[in-house]
This record gives sequence, structure tokens and C-alpha cells, in this order.
Amino acid sequence: TTNTEKVTITTENGDVDQFDAVIIATPLENSNIHLDLQSSFSSTTTSTTSTSSPFKRKFEGSHITIVLGHLKPSYFSVKKEEQIPLTIYTKEPETDKPRHFSSLVFIGLQKDLEKEESEREEKEKRQLQKEQKMKMNDDMDVLDSPGKSQTDTKEDSKARFFNLGKKQKSQEKPIYKITSRHFLSDDMLQEIFESFTDVHRHHWTHVSPTFTNNPTFDPVSLSNNVIYNNAFESVVSCLECSTMASLNSVRLITSYFKRSE
Repeated sequence: TTNTEKVTITTENGDVDQFDAVIIATPLENSNIHLDLQSSFSSTTTSTTSTSSPFKRKFEGSHITIVLGHLKPSYFSVKKEEQIPLTIYTKEPETDKPRHFSSLVFIGLQKDLEKEESEREEKEKRQLQKEQKMKMNDDMDVLDSPGKSQTDTKEDSKARFFNLGKKQKSQEKPIYKITSRHFLSDDMLQEIFESFTDVHRHHWTHVSPTFTNNPTFDPVSLSNNVIYNNAFESVVSCLECSTMASLNSVRLITSYFKRSE
């Protein structure tokens, strides 16, 4: 609940606390936050969403697919993989029929997993040996001579250089991030990739509000000291703009406190 000075919040566990101000930075449609609109936008957290809430935006989902593999040049109408752009955006039809992707982005290279694991274990082994040697010197209270230190440094440097020298481009594999409206099966990926060895998938069910020609915007100020920061996503949904909206939310509350002095 809210009054002229404090915002009282009750959690689903029954805990009650009061705050000078509250910023709601999550979509109310997808949260368990209940707003008692009959009491000056008082705020109480419960386990269910209020059926009387006016916040009823529809949201778009998105499938993220991370693939370790090599793209198929013929799919992109080129002869070599190096000719494929690092970032590709397309427009998927708004139908139920799956059609590949909305964006495909090259995000880096990863060495062969077995080789990477072997190098990691070798590095940990050298580090352990170095720590054991340092502990032994401390226990014996013996200081290394400058000549010995130089020899150790040279050996360590040589070992590190040796590992870097073993790096072979042929064993590196590109990593791609694919965004799509629909789930991408292995069969679909085989149309896009010449070969792939590792795939990670994640489905975001509520990425951003559905944008329409005649949008209805939610209020940002639910009361003087309750700000709905996420309402801004009805205008544009991206991390940068949400950060700016957060700054404006703080300014609104700061302005309220100044007026109350």
C-alpha cells in the first residue's frame, strides 16, 4: 500500500516492509506483482497477477541458438565461408511456418574442445608446481639467487610460448549466435551449416512487447514515489534505452523528494 510518505510492500511469504520509493523494473504482465489500483496505485506483492490490472501488453518470444561449426557457403550464395558477412539480419514472415532465422552473428572462435581442456589442465599443473616450489622455498627460508630467478622465468616463458605456438587455425571453430522466431532443429541447422559439433538452445518467452500501429502506453508514474520503469519498453525495447529510462526514473523520484522538502 502507499501513503503520502511511504510505500508498503507485502511479499508472498507475508513479510512487510516500507520504502521511501519503489521502482518497478520488470514487466508487470509477466511478474507476480499485484497493484491495488483502487488505493492510489498501492503496491502489494502476491503470488498471482491481478485480473483487474490494466497492464496487458502482448510480448514477443525469441529462440537463441548458439552453434559451434562452419557455415555452408552455398546457402548464402558465396563460394567460401570467409565471404559470408559476420552479421546478417533478415525478416521472418509472420506465419506459423518456421523459416530459419532473424539474425546470424559471428561471435568468435573456439579451439577444439579436447585441445582446450588439455591446455587448461597443463596450465593448472604448472601453476600447482610453481606454488609447491614457492612453498618449499618459504619453508626452507631460502631466497633464490638472481640467476636462478632468471632461469625460472625463462623456463616459464618458454612453456607459455610453447602452448601459444601449438595454436593451429585448422583446429579453431567459429561460434555463431542465431536469433529466430521458431525453434531451429538440427535438420534446419544442416541447411545453414556445412558441419557443426555443439549446439546450445534457449527460448526467451517474453523478449519485448509486441509493437502495433496504435499502441497503448502504460503510465510511468504510478504515484509520486512508485515508478514503472518498464513502461518505456512499449516505445522501444533495448538495453540502452532501458538504461536511460532508469536514469529518468531516478530523476522523477529525486524531483518528488525535493518537492516534499
